[in-house]
Amino acid sequence: MSSFAELPAKISLGILWLGLIVAYLQLASFEALTYDDPLFLAKHPAANLSLFNSEFWQTIVSVPTANLWHPLTDLSHQLIFRVSKSVHLHLAFNVILHGLSASFLYLFLAKVTERSFFSLALVLLFAWHPVTVESVAWISGRKDLLCSLILLSALRHYHHRATSNQSVITARLLLAATAACLCKPIAFTLPFLLLASDYWPLRRIEKPFKLITSKWPLWLISSLSLFITITVQARGTQAMEDARPLTIRLTEALWALQHGLTSCLFPKKLHLAYTNPDELSLLTIAGWSLSGLLLASILIWKKKTFPSLPTGAFWFLITIAPTLGLMRVGNHLAADRYSYLPLLGLVIGLAGLSPFLNKPRSKAVLASLFFIASLLLFTTTRQISHWKNQKSLFTHVLRHDPKNLIAHIELAQIARKSGHEARMQHHLDEALQIAPNSASAHIILAHLAFEASEFSQSYHHYEIASRLRSRETWLQERLAASAYKSGDLAKTRSHMEAAFQLARPTDHDLDLEKKWHLLFPEAPLPN
Repeated sequence: MSSFAELPAKISLGILWLGLIVAYLQLASFEALTYDDPLFLAKHPAANLSLFNSEFWQTIVSVPTANLWHPLTDLSHQLIFRVSKSVHLHLAFNVILHGLSASFLYLFLAKVTERSFFSLALVLLFAWHPVTVESVAWISGRKDLLCSLILLSALRHYHHRATSNQSVITARLLLAATAACLCKPIAFTLPFLLLASDYWPLRRIEKPFKLITSKWPLWLISSLSLFITITVQARGTQAMEDARPLTIRLTEALWALQHGLTSCLFPKKLHLAYTNPDELSLLTIAGWSLSGLLLASILIWKKKTFPSLPTGAFWFLITIAPTLGLMRVGNHLAADRYSYLPLLGLVIGLAGLSPFLNKPRSKAVLASLFFIASLLLFTTTRQISHWKNQKSLFTHVLRHDPKNLIAHIELAQIARKSGHEARMQHHLDEALQIAPNSASAHIILAHLAFEASEFSQSYHHYEIASRLRSRETWLQERLAASAYKSGDLAKTRSHMEAAFQLARPTDHDLDLEKKWHLLFPEAPLPN
């Protein structure tokens, strides 16, 4: 009979996977979402290209998706898309990736702590945590899953080489670092995470400068990934619209940090795209700041007694920092998927407490951890159910955040497609009340006006949207169409020329050259 500190790996992994199957089996009846998912599937520039066509591979490598460059993630989407256009295979693959990440984490912690029961309890806290649902139940969340899986494999390899007194910077590690960055740019943090593992569990802190400089190939890969990411986002459609003062950016970043931590520790009211935090008073900000300083002081004070806790805290901070919105790309301030990788750090930090669990208290602690994991699994199962379709997802968002701009916009479009004009108008009114300059709301109003042949109104709303999204080629094309229908050929030509100047490889759904020849058969194409 196994001792209480030992449990066969197959049984541990079986428990882990059984819980995931129970929670995520409901995905088999879910509908496809139109929120971002088509950008990775049917609307991706490579969607209609053959795998045996060089243009397919050029497109995968050169064209960013949703303002981020992650070609390996895009390739995984497109490969499965060619096998099946059904949402279910894509979601099943996400569940498998999540399960593999949790399995890798268990194998790593079991080796480090030599306590399989304790390691399993901690891994279940991660695998069955509701904050991970967004990355798994949403096809677009796959980049988190792929990136985390590769980072964990790199961490295990690094730990194995270091404990075997072998060279740690290997071709395999460099390949993993590169692949992780090609899945999601957040992987540029890998050398920082390895430095954290040097502190604990490896305890290699005698020559910190050497530990840093010996990772120079990893720093090079991370720097290149970071440069590409900043360049891609700077050329994106929303990055230049962020005119928030520095004080507002710092305040919202502090809120996002607090939200990410509380979502991991006390998961409740979780939903997609947090956009409207409660009013942030100076007293609240001061309280958070003092709490953070107090926690940091305790970690520094007890770093010799509990060395894993500074490692876990550092992992959490370094992986959540790039998502705190100091440079905003998108309409949300925080997201559950941003906590996927930071949650791993918290779990790793807790793993170092295993030596302090003496026999009298170990059973009580382990029983408590498994009980908490069971509660998380129940909460996760309910959280997954909200993703069954677009309407259910955003109705759930409004239930917890009535002033969520994104939810009102999405529900307005759903109401428009189903012919519920009153409901659509209600959500549009709410959206414009929340954000009078909401580009998405004006785009819907423009579409409606165009369909009703009210071309001056459609031009008006498209014009407002184009000022807010100055780099959107298709908006210039829609302005040209509205002007043409109104009989204003001068404006038509002006907007078509603007569309040609803005056109990028991502504008694959536009045929500007053909439209130009139809409108101006005698005029030469713009340069």
